[in-house]
Amino acid sequence: MPDIGSATSNYVSDGEIIAWLEQKSNEQYGQLDSMMFASDDRSQLTQDLTNLQADIDGGKSDSDVLKEMQAVQQRYAGTSLAPEVDQLLLPMEVQLAPYVECNPSADTGDSVDSAVKNSSLPPGTIASLLATLESPVTTLSAEAESTDPTATAPMRKDFSTQIKGETDKLGRIDQLDLINIQQLVSDARQTDELGSNILASRDQTSNAIVGNIRG
Repeated sequence: MPDIGSATSNYVSDGEIIAWLEQKSNEQYGQLDSMMFASDDRSQLTQDLTNLQADIDGGKSDSDVLKEMQAVQQRYAGTSLAPEVDQLLLPMEVQLAPYVECNPSADTGDSVDSAVKNSSLPPGTIASLLATLESPVTTLSAEAESTDPTATAPMRKDFSTQIKGETDKLGRIDQLDLINIQQLVSDARQTDELGSNILASRDQTSNAIVGNIRG
């Protein structure tokens, strides 16, 4: 059906209006579904990052923190939020991995290296991250092995601050989206109401015509 606004005649039938309203309503509800799914995903990411921040601030080991970072990153791999998650967490993983005390058979370092290479970040950003890896982090250097565990405290504090900034940003986006969702719900209801009114008016007109014919 051509766009209702492109009609060359001043007359537009009820059927054309109803068809246009139905198309408009489908678009509105489709957009509403998309926005609500996106909001749910952001809320879940906010919770995951909040839990990660609690682990960092709560004194969990560097190894546990690194594994949790990798778990969060993997959880959102392939989703629309993957670039944002990678941008936040990959630099942290690269910085923290050399300080993690793990046995030679552990795959923590390999997974960090693989995550960097397979991330959703732009090639330039990935190259910059890889440049910080002087050697594979599957084994620790003597310097890292002898480092006092408290040496990562400033780093972890910075991680916590960055994560808090990200969750605050996600919260602001959700607040704006809530306003947009409420407006879209209102618009969709108006579209439905207009369609119902047109149908009701057409029924009344048909009944009146039938009544006149019957005399």
